[in-house]
Amino acid sequence: NDFSKIEEIVSKNYNINKYKTSLKLSIEKAIDMMMLDNPKNKIEYENISKKVLKVDLELFALAIKNLLDNGVKYSNDKKVKIEENGNELYIISKGKKLEKPLEEYFQAYHNETEAKNHGMGLGLYIVHEILKIHKMNLSYEYQEDNNIFKISF
Repeated sequence: NDFSKIEEIVSKNYNINKYKTSLKLSIEKAIDMMMLDNPKNKIEYENISKKVLKVDLELFALAIKNLLDNGVKYSNDKKVKIEENGNELYIISKGKKLEKPLEEYFQAYHNETEAKNHGMGLGLYIVHEILKIHKMNLSYEYQEDNNIFKISF
């Protein structure tokens, strides 16, 4: 389902359905999409505002979900922290620094799929495409053993 939606977006055949929704609801929907048995063991967030964003909730939640999935999958402790900072949402996880510049991960199928714990290389590509449609940006920094992905609204 996610793949077909992304194919529609990339081919410009997707009718984006933007409406006002809260940042908190977007995060909760993303966590629900992950279908984790006990999300509180993997994802930590508090003090997320009810800031209103005009987004396509399905797509925006999918972008957040992909960042959370990556955080859980590649972190040392299999945990992710979500923080709101002004007009940015931070997805933070402990682990190794990205090996390449962030923009290289925006290419579809960038991964060496022979690697055992790697996916197909679509996660950040999907995030980038969805955020581009919403006129939002994704940035990355590495601080004190933390990977920090920032969505700027």
